[in-house]
Amino acid sequence: MEANVISKSSDTGLKTEPARKLKNAVWPFSLPYLAWPLRCEFISDFMDDFSALDDTTIIARDGLVPLLWFFRHYPDPAKVRFKILVHASMADYVPEAWRPFTGSYKVETQFPEADVPPTELLLCGLTWNLHCSLESLESRIARLRAGFSPREWTVLKKSVFVPLRTDIRPAGIVSFETAFLMDLGRHLQTPVEAVDWYGLEARDSFQDALFVDLNDGWLCADSYLRHLVLSRGGREFAAVAADTAGAPAERLELSQSHALVIQRSLSPDAGWVSPWGPDFAREYEDYYRRIQTLARKSESDDIFPWPPWFEGWCMTVYGKAGRHVP
Repeated sequence: MEANVISKSSDTGLKTEPARKLKNAVWPFSLPYLAWPLRCEFISDFMDDFSALDDTTIIARDGLVPLLWFFRHYPDPAKVRFKILVHASMADYVPEAWRPFTGSYKVETQFPEADVPPTELLLCGLTWNLHCSLESLESRIARLRAGFSPREWTVLKKSVFVPLRTDIRPAGIVSFETAFLMDLGRHLQTPVEAVDWYGLEARDSFQDALFVDLNDGWLCADSYLRHLVLSRGGREFAAVAADTAGAPAERLELSQSHALVIQRSLSPDAGWVSPWGPDFAREYEDYYRRIQTLARKSESDDIFPWPPWFEGWCMTVYGKAGRHVP
């Protein structure tokens, strides 16, 4: 398998300062990768001027918050001369005006030894409540454990890469870090081996590993770590095959063992129904509360894309009659 399947692309975005800080905050998940001839970008990098994206197709790596931030900043895409592909999990949140300019993508794995059980679990995330909540951590590991017998679970090697956000550490974050690490050990119930960044990136093969992305998708939808592991033979927990219903799907091979599955168009905007329903409203309300708590205890309001208008704008764009909105 090629050692250089994943390589770092040039960083040419025209960035606002908050967008740059956002990407730094989710490092190394935000590190660039190549998917030629497409461009892989955080489109929130282009808040000042998106003309640099003209005549291109963009893999938008943004999580839901910066993605909506971009759509609000540019509500009228009349002058758009590029195509945005959003992560498939976020396709329903693309506003009506942008849907003709938007498609979706998923990551698909392929490995001939799929029937061979993994010998290692590789759990990767940030020890940060804006990246992965305690509730999400618990549910992910519960679903993960359900796929193994007690004996299989006991003998599996558990490798963990969960760096701390040392640059944003108000008291609330420190207490969350402690709770996160304690819960992680309690849910795994077996010895855990910590992995450092240099050892992870230098590793030649992940063929025996099952990658677990501890990421709620609010900030970064398309992780560099996922591509790093899958490009070197790893497989992913709960990887979902691309849904080819509707628009024809294209497959862009990124390595011998993984690819992007792309749909160039979304469902027609006619009859589009807002996804801003009760369940998502409650999730967002909880997330927004975490944002506000952090902002009161640090300078995070200067780092992340949630200015005061964000909540009201979401209510306007996604709120429909009869639906609860925060």
